[in-house]
Amino acid sequence: MTVVETAASSATIGAGLAVVSGNLGGPDLPASILADELFFWTRVWQEGEAESAAARAAGRVHEFTSGREAVRWLLSDD
Repeated sequence: MTVVETAASSATIGAGLAVVSGNLGGPDLPASILADELFFWTRVWQEGEAESAAARAAGRVHEFTSGREAVRWLLSDD
């Protein structure tokens, strides 16, 4: 078993599967996750997910039909 450096205690077993023994980021944390997906369960990432969900729920979103349209919006003064 190899220790994975994260914000919480976890260990990898088998082919990159991590068993989490600490509190990374939320109550919905699965008992085991892929080691290369631990970042998603950090508290900071989960806070960002919650902020994004709140923005979507409040209608503060922009939808684009193409990448070019999105880049134009990003580069605009709006």
